[in-house]
Amino acid sequence: QMPADEYSSLLYVIKRSYTLAPEESFEYTSIKPVTLRGKPRWIHAKGNFLTSDNPDKIKFSIIVTDVYNFKNTQQQLEIQNTKNNLALSISNMIIWEYDISTRFITLHNSEEKSIPYWKNDMCFSQSKDDYIALYTKIDEGATEGSSFIHFKNFFGYQTWMQVSFKTTYNDNGRLSGALF
Repeated sequence: QMPADEYSSLLYVIKRSYTLAPEESFEYTSIKPVTLRGKPRWIHAKGNFLTSDNPDKIKFSIIVTDVYNFKNTQQQLEIQNTKNNLALSISNMIIWEYDISTRFITLHNSEEKSIPYWKNDMCFSQSKDDYIALYTKIDEGATEGSSFIHFKNFFGYQTWMQVSFKTTYNDNGRLSGALF
């Protein structure tokens, strides 16, 4: 049995979808867990409208799926990501991601800005060749690598850092970039 507010939300989605695009399918995911058979459940509904002789009645077929485990895992992942981001924000590590298709890096400890990897001005000139060589290794097929690079940080201090990378792949198994 679905709570009245969830039922109303689902009916609203069905009616609105029918009004806007009756030839298309509709989807709905509960905004909070609903109680089904005495247990909390997240539901996902997907349906299609059917032709009807009576224009005053909306006919549709609908499949309702229990996505509780998915939503629960998603919430746990969000909590873990929040904890990881907090830990990174108070550590002295810098993490960035390299996208091989755009040749940009995205810094994850700051305001998440993306820049071309060759324009990283945090690297001193005497280390620039070693820094660029890391990206060349990725282009040549290396799955991981490391080098010591002379950096200046946001406050102008200098430091030598060991920079390591491991390549990342997309869902099709193709090289997508690297995580540093």
